[in-house]
Amino acid sequence: MRAIRAERARRAATLERERIGKDAERIWARCQSLAGFVREAWHVIEPSIPYVHGWHIDAICAHLTLHRENLAAAGRMRVRLEDITERVDAIRDDLTSTT
Repeated sequence: MRAIRAERARRAATLERERIGKDAERIWARCQSLAGFVREAWHVIEPSIPYVHGWHIDAICAHLTLHRENLAAAGRMRVRLEDITERVDAIRDDLTSTT
């Protein structure tokens, strides 16, 4: 009986991994643009507010994407990413300190 339960659990875990893999592929395909990412991430960012897509989301995302491309073209994107990395490290250090 124990072997049957173990086999059922193994099959259920395999099916769940396959389902998650397929979901991840679909989500990745939809997140190729900033607007798509916002749409997919909204339920995590604001779970109590339903997502309503509109022209304003497209406009903000287009502006931010253009700004990012301009920074990258000017060679300043790397500096910005390094700044972010330093800030994340500082926050992580603050959160993990035991003092």
